[in-house]
Amino acid sequence: MDDAGQPAPIWCLVANVVQTRKYGIGGNEVRKGLRIFAGGTRVYLSGLFHCWDALPVVGLSRRPHRLVNVVVHARFLTNWRPRMVYSPAVLRAVTAADVGLDLPHRYRQHSGLDRAAEVDRAAGCYRDWLVEVAERLTAIGVEQAARAQAAQDAYQAATGGAGSPSTARPSADRA
Repeated sequence: MDDAGQPAPIWCLVANVVQTRKYGIGGNEVRKGLRIFAGGTRVYLSGLFHCWDALPVVGLSRRPHRLVNVVVHARFLTNWRPRMVYSPAVLRAVTAADVGLDLPHRYRQHSGLDRAAEVDRAAGCYRDWLVEVAERLTAIGVEQAARAQAAQDAYQAATGGAGSPSTARPSADRA
């Protein structure tokens, strides 16, 4: 905290929620954003994540319109980048999710660095390191999206491209 009682700004990885995504059996439906986040919502990586697939994030929810801390699949997040966070509300939410973690180096465990390795605390070097982590998260999200698309294509090939039974319409010839 600084002299005015404001939390000190921190570097954080930031992403956006995808604008649209495929949904349903065979991916026949297209939905905007996620259930909890609207498409394009800015989210901040927070807390300790145990795998690269499911990531804890803080972001402004659709309803009620407030900051929430949830876990989201990496394939639903795009445009990863490091940003300095100044918003007191976001800083409080990220800090609450990061209880007990070493904030400047919270991503170290999952980036391939061992605990003894020192990441330079200078803003430029730390930011460059966060750029590398952001690129890795982007690659993982693309890989997950490709796997999901392959699964949808396999389903459509197995069902003959018919889609889900609930979307099939009866023919007009039947009375």
